[in-house]
Amino acid sequence: MKQLQQQAGFSLLEVVIAISIFAVGMLAVAGLQTTSITGNVFAREATVSTGLGQAEIERLLALPFDHPDLSTTAANPRSWTEGNYLYRLEVTLDDLFIHTKTIQLDVEYSLQGKAKRTRIVAAKADSI
Repeated sequence: MKQLQQQAGFSLLEVVIAISIFAVGMLAVAGLQTTSITGNVFAREATVSTGLGQAEIERLLALPFDHPDLSTTAANPRSWTEGNYLYRLEVTLDDLFIHTKTIQLDVEYSLQGKAKRTRIVAAKADSI
């Protein structure tokens, strides 16, 4: 009589257990992916608002000291909107250094229903 060889392979139970472990791992990776995407969106908006604010500060620093855009706004900051960004500019005379103005620019944007703000502060000296 011939003896039957045993076939090597996986049982149905082993396959189901392996698929279950794989599925749990994939759910964890999907959660990490969602967190990563959210973090990337936040980083992108922070980078864009910082770049826009820095460009505006550079424009203001290139102006003459007595230019109307650099008039003091201590009690009434100027604000304007460009695209999805709200700019708020406050120019004050510096108390510590004479012939110097402090320029404070806030760039605000909304991200996931929450207001976020980037603040850039610079000093503009009068070149006498």
